[in-house]
Amino acid sequence: MLWVNHPARLADAAYKPVQLATAARCGLNVPETAITNDPDVVRQFVKGGKTVHASSATAYIDWRTDYDSLNYRLIESPPDVVEGVRSLMTSMSLVYGSLDFVVQPDGTWTFLEINAGGQYGWLEDALEDGRGAPLTDQLADLLAGVHHEHR
Repeated sequence: MLWVNHPARLADAAYKPVQLATAARCGLNVPETAITNDPDVVRQFVKGGKTVHASSATAYIDWRTDYDSLNYRLIESPPDVVEGVRSLMTSMSLVYGSLDFVVQPDGTWTFLEINAGGQYGWLEDALEDGRGAPLTDQLADLLAGVHHEHR
């Protein structure tokens, strides 16, 4: 049977605490995280004063609620982030994943999560420069056995 990511690796990758721990071991910056059902622990964690900023009132809660104000472009990721992502993908035995990062004002990239079956179709035609992002073509090549060098 042929697949991009083995189904068992998809299941493993769905567990966010494992993602964060693995990402940290692979050299990626991860956010401070509390996993608890104790309200007192949550209150103490939130007292740290960390906040999130988004560019519109609706996107503040969820960026997907304000698509019209968003723009997309291909960028060069910092070399240490690229190295960390490659190490993460290898460590989790994944070939494909959609990764979410926050880029802080000081330029620090913070890993949030990897979606091992993440959606991308809307990105293929949404790039500002009109070049597109041929992700479907690259996945088809992968399944057909066509090898691409890391870019």
